[in-house]
Amino acid sequence: MSKAPFSKPNVNDVVSSSPVYKIRSSLNHWSGGRLPKSRAKHLFGLVVISLLLLGLLLTACGNAATPPISSASPTSNTTSPSNTPPTTSTPGSTSASTAGPTTGPTTGPTEVPTADPSSFTISQNGVPFCSTGTAGQSGNLNASFTIAYGDSANPAPGPINWTVSALPGEVGSDPCWNHSPCTIPSGDWLSFNPSSGQLPNPGSDNVTFQASYAANMPVGVYCKKIQFYPVNPNPNGNYTSAELVIVAASGPTVSSISPTSGPAAGGTTVTIIGSGFIGAADVSFGGIGASNFKVDSDTQITAVVPPGSSGTVVDVTVTTTPTGTSAAAQFTYT
Repeated sequence: MSKAPFSKPNVNDVVSSSPVYKIRSSLNHWSGGRLPKSRAKHLFGLVVISLLLLGLLLTACGNAATPPISSASPTSNTTSPSNTPPTTSTPGSTSASTAGPTTGPTTGPTEVPTADPSSFTISQNGVPFCSTGTAGQSGNLNASFTIAYGDSANPAPGPINWTVSALPGEVGSDPCWNHSPCTIPSGDWLSFNPSSGQLPNPGSDNVTFQASYAANMPVGVYCKKIQFYPVNPNPNGNYTSAELVIVAASGPTVSSISPTSGPAAGGTTVTIIGSGFIGAADVSFGGIGASNFKVDSDTQITAVVPPGSSGTVVDVTVTTTPTGTSAAAQFTYT
């Protein structure tokens, strides 16, 4: 068998007929028509992005430059001579405002006391005022004394506002007379006129207390502590007391005493039994006042017999204000 002669294929024909070449040619054809437009869009996008970035950069630079300007502004305000005159002129306005408060404390207590309360005193410091009334009758009782602020020994640097209040309870033991313990009535029977004020430096003022009581207040002893403010830090503390005694309208009666006799030298302690003893102002033996007495209750008094004459018999009487003197019991001096 004879072999057919070998013919070398044309390379161009092989390549052009291959699938790879055909795909490549197709891509070249597609890119030739499409690529120029996409490049234009791509370049346009790059331009836009560049402009945006440039704008952001310029904005950031502008913001970064602003703080030094604002921070320099306060510095220039504090160092600028032009701003100094208003601050130096403010003392003038300060002195004007200071002149206002000098006369202003009368409008409010917030301005005072700027002074030392130890120079604030009352004329009856610790001394009570005492009043009596009759059961079944209403009335008004007045008592007055002076309050003062500042003196040559203790000058006060400015005016002072003061107030006064009535507090429950008695001050000390038997502030007015030798009475039984004070009773505290319901309600407030003590009022003040005035109840507050201002004292200049130095100065004084007279205060009148008005004690009002109703007709239905029972027999008894009514007490109040009267406290002034500001409180003087001294021991007495700027206070006083008020005592109102309501006595029986019928007056006191004495029914018995015990013991009924004692030595002429006196000193015997006797117990007097009766009624209407609240408000007793005097206990006497033959017209001579007892050495000492104490109202234990409205029905009992304890008294110390004064000296007398041996062998004499004397009347024992109790006097209340304003209702009078009791009938007498008798005591014998041995």
